Amino acid sequence: VRENPANWSLSGRPGFLRIVAQAGDLAAAANDARNLLLQLAPTGNYLVRTRLTFDPAANGQTAGLLLRRDDDNYLLLARAYQGGNVIQFIREEACVRSVRSVPFSGTDVWLRVIRSGTTYSGWYGGAEGAWIRVFDWQSAIINPDLGLAAWTGRGGAPNLRAEFDYLC
Repeated sequence: VRENPANWSLSGRPGFLRIVAQAGDLAAAANDARNLLLQLAPTGNYLVRTRLTFDPAANGQTAGLLLRRDDDNYLLLARAYQGGNVIQFIREEACVRSVRSVPFSGTDVWLRVIRSGTTYSGWYGGAEGAWIRVFDWQSAIINPDLGLAAWTGRGGAPNLRAEFDYLC
C-alpha cells in the first residue's frame, strides 16, 4: 500500500527485509503511511510472528506487524517511541483508536499476534524466547491483509531503518 520501492529492500541487509521509514502514520484520519507491505492473512485461527531490529528515538517512529482491512480498520503490534520506548498493540476501528503500551528498551524484538475467533492477542519476546502478552483485543476485522510496516509519524526524522528477519 502506497509502496515506494526506493524505501524497502531485500538486499540492504541480506536475509532481512529492510523498510526505510518515511514520514506518515495511520492514526485516525492521517492515513498516509507508506510501504505497508502486505499479503492476505490466513483464514480462521492463526499465529503470525516476526523478528524486528528497530531503534526509535522520537515520537511517532513505529515499526511492526500490521493486520489491515483499510486505513481506518487495523491492528498493529509494534516497537515504537511514544514519550519513551515501548511495545504497542493498537486497534483502530472506524477511526476510533485504542492503544496499549508497555515499556521496552531493546533494539531487537520478536513480535507475534495470535488470532482465536475474534480475539487478537499481541505478544513480544527477547533473545531468551520468553513471550510476554501486551494485550488482547476483540475485533470485528475479518479477512485483513497481513504484513510489515514502518513509519516516522508527523515530523519524525525519516530514513530510520526497520529490519525484519522473517514473517511466518
